[in-house]
Amino acid sequence: SILEILKEKAREGVEVRVMYDGMGCLTLLSHRYPAELEAMGIRCKVFSPVRPVLSTYQNNRDHRKIVVIDGHTAFTGGVNLADEYINRKERFGHWKDSAFAVTGSAAAHFEGLFLAGWRGCDVACPQLSGERGFVPVHDSPPALRGRASALISRAIFNAKARVWIFTPYLCPDERIFAALCDAAARGVDVKILVPAVPDKKSAYAITLDCTARLVRRGVKVYAYTPGFMHAKAVICDGGCFLGSYNLDCRSLWLNYECGARFKGGITDDAARDFEGCLALSAPIEGRKRRLARLLSPLA
Repeated sequence: SILEILKEKAREGVEVRVMYDGMGCLTLLSHRYPAELEAMGIRCKVFSPVRPVLSTYQNNRDHRKIVVIDGHTAFTGGVNLADEYINRKERFGHWKDSAFAVTGSAAAHFEGLFLAGWRGCDVACPQLSGERGFVPVHDSPPALRGRASALISRAIFNAKARVWIFTPYLCPDERIFAALCDAAARGVDVKILVPAVPDKKSAYAITLDCTARLVRRGVKVYAYTPGFMHAKAVICDGGCFLGSYNLDCRSLWLNYECGARFKGGITDDAARDFEGCLALSAPIEGRKRRLARLLSPLA
């Protein structure tokens, strides 16, 4: 249905551009797919296309999900353009996801990220600090990385009442892991929701190992029993961090990602969403797997 709308808009003379990650879509799309879209009047580019000779640059994937309309409205979050994300096609049980929309100059930030990726360069987007409690964040390795990790760990260290987290993969870097343990030791309500039905067995083994180590330190981890939890959110007291970031080392340090920190407003929506999912979830203890831990930096 989205493709039909894009084709219609292209026929009307609207400039339509689509960009997708080459490694992420390697087995999902034909190498001729860009030409197919171009024939429909839709401009298309592949981010880091896979070449016959593999290179380490393909390890830095574009994991961002951005839609910008006329420069005034932008959507981002966890949702990719595939049928399982709206449960039209069932994969791994019920698929739970989330996204948010922003307007005005906040949308211009994400438009800048898209155009920078389109041109194959990085961009110094304004941080728009203080605008309606909205602070955008993006990582563009290798030059710009670790921004979200710093913001999330700082928010967790400063939390006084609650730290609630959605994540499909649980493999935080050392400073976020330390922040979670510190918050639990201070009596903060630290709860994390992960999938009950995994999409990748190797990544789930790492999640279970990390779960076991966190639970031992007072963190409560729950499995979303209806299926796969793909939503991404970190809720700390009256603020939240939303975007494309998973709580794993790949998202935090290797991928191109984007998101934003909010205060108030949307935080209440995210918290209600968390509570609804928590009611459908069951506590898990995890399982130590040292071999999986060795692979966690690449997860």
